[in-house]
Amino acid sequence: MLFHRAYRRLRHAHRRGPAAGFLLLRLLPWICQQSFAPSYWAFSFGATALAAGPLRRMERGDTGPAADLAMPLFIAAHLIILLLTLGTLRLLFQGKLIPKQVPASP
Repeated sequence: MLFHRAYRRLRHAHRRGPAAGFLLLRLLPWICQQSFAPSYWAFSFGATALAAGPLRRMERGDTGPAADLAMPLFIAAHLIILLLTLGTLRLLFQGKLIPKQVPASP
């Protein structure tokens, strides 16, 4: 039963892509005001879901607007992943990726 529900959710995950995209656009002004943190990797799931939906529709033969948006969304998702990777590497080389341990006070 549990596996069946999980399979159904994964099978229909491409339907949640537009909702993730709209949420990401809504949060974008707030995101741009904050400094980069490793927690921003959570946005990679929404970005890839947004790109995967139109690609899956193209696989099924759709030639409508989803097919027109597939390549730009695919490129945008890869740019988001690239920016996340660069931000993470910057924090790593600055020594800020993993917080320094503070000794416990007795």
